[in-house]
Amino acid sequence: MLEKEFLEFGFTQEEFKRIRNYYSVQNYGDEALSSSFKNIKKLFLEFGYTEEALKTIIVKFPVVLCYTPERLKEKLDCLVDLGYEVEDIIKMTTFSPSLLAKSINTIRNKFDKISSLGYTKDETIKVTKKNVSNLFTNDKTIDEKINGIIKLGYTREEVIKMIKKFPKLLCLTVEKIKSKIDGFVELGYTREEVIKMTKSTPHILSFSMEVSSGKMNDLIGLGFTKEEVIKMTIISPAIYTYNVDTVRQKIDAIVDLGYTREQVLKMIVETPTILGNSIEENIKPKIEFYDSIGLHDLPLKSARFLLQSIRLSYARYNFLVNKGFKIDIDNCRSLFVGDEVFKKRYGASKEKVLSLYNYDEAMQKKKVDVKK
Repeated sequence: MLEKEFLEFGFTQEEFKRIRNYYSVQNYGDEALSSSFKNIKKLFLEFGYTEEALKTIIVKFPVVLCYTPERLKEKLDCLVDLGYEVEDIIKMTTFSPSLLAKSINTIRNKFDKISSLGYTKDETIKVTKKNVSNLFTNDKTIDEKINGIIKLGYTREEVIKMIKKFPKLLCLTVEKIKSKIDGFVELGYTREEVIKMTKSTPHILSFSMEVSSGKMNDLIGLGFTKEEVIKMTIISPAIYTYNVDTVRQKIDAIVDLGYTREQVLKMIVETPTILGNSIEENIKPKIEFYDSIGLHDLPLKSARFLLQSIRLSYARYNFLVNKGFKIDIDNCRSLFVGDEVFKKRYGASKEKVLSLYNYDEAMQKKKVDVKK
């Protein structure tokens, strides 16, 4: 009995009825449909699909039962030939089973079309893996969409880079993208600033303006002014992707290192990219090192100093001290000058000082000494 066969595989009665009554499937007799189901099961399970994945495909796309195993295998093999891993193919076709309805020529043509936008083969695979619908978009729509986005204030090269960073950009209509840009302008940004932000972090174009304005209000609630939030997010638009609780925790963690809340907020306004760093693994070790050499107030002088590698700061400090230079809060900038300036001024390149004074080895030795 056909229904029993489907139920034993894991379909519900409701799912079986919906599949059986699908317009293309209705033309099959029970015996023919049973045979097709058995053959397709064999093909997909041998390829690597789980029973749950196959069930999902059939529920979403019952017409797959009308395809011959040979026809389906050709499409799966085509995707393998294009460079997709089996695991990726399974994920793509389970998420969007209609991919299995496309002809081999269509799949290849869509792949080549996306590649022609300026992607390498690996980048094309990455883009289409993240957003399977990109593989189905007809050529005219892709061209029209890219040209439409260009007219909003971007160059073609910038649009391609944005799509590489955020493939789902191709799923947004030009009108929707324009409305997001206009929404940020209404929040207080200039149009040029919004273009700059979205080139850097195109993900923010996927947020509703309710979400974006809510993020702004959350940051204001943490103690920043609206003007400061705008200034910070122009420099680091990724802040709009952060959870406000995470930002709050990072502020509190830096306060715990010996600064007032007002001082920490000022640091972040000056150098908002601090929020993109792990406090425990990145910022805290740096501040503890600067504390150890009498430079606790260094981040107050310039929070940008916290962006330099601790290994380079450690190496330069020891190099200069051993050369007889005194490093204190008034003349510490020599630790942070560009490599060419430091080399010209003190006769040692970045590579040289790092080879002479190894921070990791020093910390390891310190741990051993503490244990003793």
